[in-house]
Amino acid sequence: MTDDPYIPADRPTLPADGEIHVWRIDNAPDEDIRRLARMVSRELLAACLSCATDELRLSHGPHGKPRLAMPGAPPLAWNLSHGPDVAVVALSTTEVGIDIENRNRQVDALRLARRYFHEHEIAWLAECDGDDRRLAFLRLWTRKEALLKCLGHGLAYGLGRFSCIPAHDDNAVILEDGNRRPVTLYLHDPAPVTGAIISLATPIESPRLRHYLWHT
Repeated sequence: MTDDPYIPADRPTLPADGEIHVWRIDNAPDEDIRRLARMVSRELLAACLSCATDELRLSHGPHGKPRLAMPGAPPLAWNLSHGPDVAVVALSTTEVGIDIENRNRQVDALRLARRYFHEHEIAWLAECDGDDRRLAFLRLWTRKEALLKCLGHGLAYGLGRFSCIPAHDDNAVILEDGNRRPVTLYLHDPAPVTGAIISLATPIESPRLRHYLWHT
């Protein structure tokens, strides 16, 4: 028997400052994972704010990212992502972005990289062999998605405007906000999810990650 790093929790709690809560949602039979992820994210928000789901008030940023519109509520940001049969939701008191991809997804890594990625990433992928290249591409993709979701931008920002090659000594990436001011975000690896590649981005350099399993 293996230990699951995602711990079942009966009641979600508001993350403390410097904490990020990552919730894993396993797909129930005949369940639409996208619909389930959105429903669970609302239930998580409501539980953290001690209110009913129909009392939640949301607005959207200039690029469509949802945010709370509840004056007086504690600071709370969230982001979700899903694959074919699993979803993840990240909760934090600061902006956060998370992305998950099916690690078995087949892609033409170099062709896509040459079209969308930064030149440093293209060169890095060209040095990878066989299936390692495909997995490296998917890892880069999840990191880029997480960064842009944290920033509040979509893919229109431009995947080739920045490089985020995994490095042991530096997880910082500098992007630009809507006013072209530099923003430093940090990439982190949540606990593994079977059959998936997952990345998380946050303005927090060394967050405390807490992993939970949602009961469906």
